[in-house]
Amino acid sequence: MNSEPVGNHDGAERSAGSIATRAIARGEGWLIREVICRSGPRDRPFEERHESVAISAVVEGSFHYRSSEGKALLYPGSFLLGNVGACFECGHEHSSGDRCIAFHFEPWFFEEIAATAAGSSRFRFPSAMLPAMRVLAAPIVQAEVIARNEGSVAADELAIRVAETVLKTVSGVSATTPALSARDQRRISDVLRYIERNASEPIDLTGLAAVAFMSKYHFLRTFRRIVGVTPHQF
Repeated sequence: MNSEPVGNHDGAERSAGSIATRAIARGEGWLIREVICRSGPRDRPFEERHESVAISAVVEGSFHYRSSEGKALLYPGSFLLGNVGACFECGHEHSSGDRCIAFHFEPWFFEEIAATAAGSSRFRFPSAMLPAMRVLAAPIVQAEVIARNEGSVAADELAIRVAETVLKTVSGVSATTPALSARDQRRISDVLRYIERNASEPIDLTGLAAVAFMSKYHFLRTFRRIVGVTPHQF
């Protein structure tokens, strides 16, 4: 599988050699895509570079992944972890083909999430993969559902949820919960009224965050705490 910049993907089906990619959803600072690799034991691995922060869930097949953070065998349910700028290789020494759901994050957006979820905006993945675990299974199912049925708000929330869950799992940090301010409550109240007035129109997370005069990540966290559900669920 490969990695490409979030900002240089037009959403079209692409194919390069034995790799085919399809954009599932995208937004400001993030991209979700399906990556299908048809390589086998006879194909030589070649070095690539992560142009964005990559968190890729393997849904079919298996392959070997090597980066500066180590080597790993990736299999269904496990997660490939890639730091921006890191070089890597993927190979199929013992089997052919795999399919992944890849989440890509621009560094500035990932840093904002990491500052809270991992305790540092400079956090880098210390290992090449996360093994399969129950807490990470549901987001992958949701990604495949979004590819067919859901809208941009749900996809935006999913991308953030995946990054948060992986960061908390890898770092072992328990995020602190700051007290809610009167200003935050007033801003979320404004957003709730905006959603009611515009319920029949397309609404995305970036637009709602702009109404609240917050960054997208801070808005989502604050909305969940005050309302008890995400904007999409609301």
